[in-house]
Amino acid sequence: YIVEHANGFYQWLDKETFDKCYAKADSVIDRLYIERKQVTDRLQELCMFTSKQNFNELVPDVEERKLLLYQQAHMNEYLSALNQRIKLFYTHHK
Repeated sequence: YIVEHANGFYQWLDKETFDKCYAKADSVIDRLYIERKQVTDRLQELCMFTSKQNFNELVPDVEERKLLLYQQAHMNEYLSALNQRIKLFYTHHK
C-alpha cells in the first residue's frame, strides 16, 4: 500500500504493516472498537510486565512501580468506559 502523509511524504507499506498501523473508521462505533483494541493490547502488555516475578528488579524505583500500577488501574477504568460506550451505542441504535 502507498500512504500519503499530511506533510506530502509518501510511504510504501506491506499489507501486514498497513493493517497493523491503520484501521478503517467510518463511524463512531468503528472508532470505539479501534480504540478499545488499542487500549486492550497496551493494557495486556502492561499487565504481563507488572505481573512478572522479577517486576521489582526490573523496576527498582518504588515510585515508578507505584505509577505503573496506577496507570494499569486507570487503563482498566478507561477500557471499562469504552465498553460502556459501545454498549450504550447499541442501546441507542437498535
